[in-house]
Amino acid sequence: MDTCEAAAAETLSELADMTVAMNFGQIIVAHANWKKRLAAHLEGREKLVADVVAKDNACDFGRWLNREGQAYVSRPEYRAAREAHAAFHTTAAAVLNNQATGLRSKEEALALVGFQSEYSRASAQCIAALTALRDAVAGRG
Repeated sequence: MDTCEAAAAETLSELADMTVAMNFGQIIVAHANWKKRLAAHLEGREKLVADVVAKDNACDFGRWLNREGQAYVSRPEYRAAREAHAAFHTTAAAVLNNQATGLRSKEEALALVGFQSEYSRASAQCIAALTALRDAVAGRG
């Protein structure tokens, strides 16, 4: 391979890495935006239904796992991301169910998604698993 071919191959590899990073970055942003919707629900600004929230294939992250993410299905990091994502949705639905069964104030509802909450831990695990998949795909893991 001559110098031009080597440079072209390196550029293509860098572009592929950037595409992977953008793709994963977009999913992380989509997850953050979804979390904002749940907070808006708890503040009374949006209406979410626990049965719908429990579905891990209805959000952008879930759709990505079932479409583009299928390219990584053989990787253990993909399976971990899928499991963490499903657990996150189960936890988010539990937050809605808990909120619906008698929390009296907005503060009580927001505490369900606070920094030390099960919801917050499930979200962090979801992002950590996605990051591990991104790093593995990019050859950093």
